[in-house]
Amino acid sequence: MADFSQVTSRAEVRKLAEAGELVPIYLFPLSLGGPDMEPNIVHVTPEAAEAKALIDGTIEQMVEDGQLDQMDVRPEYRGDSFVPSRIVIEAWNSQGEGRFEPTIEVW
Repeated sequence: MADFSQVTSRAEVRKLAEAGELVPIYLFPLSLGGPDMEPNIVHVTPEAAEAKALIDGTIEQMVEDGQLDQMDVRPEYRGDSFVPSRIVIEAWNSQGEGRFEPTIEVW
């Protein structure tokens, strides 16, 4: 697994994105009301982006099925890195049963 602890600026993130080592993702999916703005975007490995897309699809389906209606997404960082080391997702139903709490390990 790559170590992005030395990536401590937006310029370094952009350089890695241009090289294909990092890709942008939305923390809170646009399809579920997430804002299309910088604070909702982080850069992660392509593998982490793929995992996030699968999880988002699962959550969307669970929302459509009425199983979930609330969601929180928190990136966690190591040191001064601009690349999150993991993304913690919590989705739940405010009216009772139903939770989904995946975590994506980025690096």
